[in-house]
Amino acid sequence: MRRHASGFNAVGRERCSRGWRTGGGQNTRVACMPVGYSQVIMIRNAGPEDTESWLVMRMTSWPGTDEPQPRSEIAMMLCDAEHFAVFVCQDPKGKLLCFAEVSLWSWAENCESSPVDYLEGWFVAEHARR
Repeated sequence: MRRHASGFNAVGRERCSRGWRTGGGQNTRVACMPVGYSQVIMIRNAGPEDTESWLVMRMTSWPGTDEPQPRSEIAMMLCDAEHFAVFVCQDPKGKLLCFAEVSLWSWAENCESSPVDYLEGWFVAEHARR
């Protein structure tokens, strides 16, 4: 089983009331949303097709940032899977609800091991928050 920079297994899993179950396909995770949300959503690796929605979420996360900067960062993350992993969550209609960007750093303060997983950024659409 291959592992991503974030430590997530690349084989899909489904989490419902009885814990995690293997399922889905390579680079896909399926999970039930928290209490109060009745639809099943999919968590998967981001791809080039997610750029525009991901860009909107990044611009919401960091207001005042000029568009070229986050767009070039997205392109960089998509091109360097050895150092970056980006996960997105989509609703049953395919609309992205959130993202988590993870990178590998060669070192981090007070860490004795290398490389170090680092959560660079995350966002959850307001309507999908508790």
